[in-house]
Amino acid sequence: MLACDGNDASAQLALADGWVRGMPPGMNMTAAYGRFVNSGDSAIEIVAIESDSFASVSLHQTTDEAGTSRMKPVIAWSIE
Repeated sequence: MLACDGNDASAQLALADGWVRGMPPGMNMTAAYGRFVNSGDSAIEIVAIESDSFASVSLHQTTDEAGTSRMKPVIAWSIE
């Protein structure tokens, strides 16, 4: 599911707690959730994401605003 195309051998990216929400009948869109974890020594910047299983994939960050979860699109994401 994850691939890193970088020159730094110390960068190691994994997806933790990943799951995909089931689609109700008649729906053609779903969402997948999880946390990116960098167990390497260098920061990793995610600049693109794709899947062989889905026609379109976008990356969002979930934040808590006054007790309400909000999803915001992310263009590039640096993971320490």
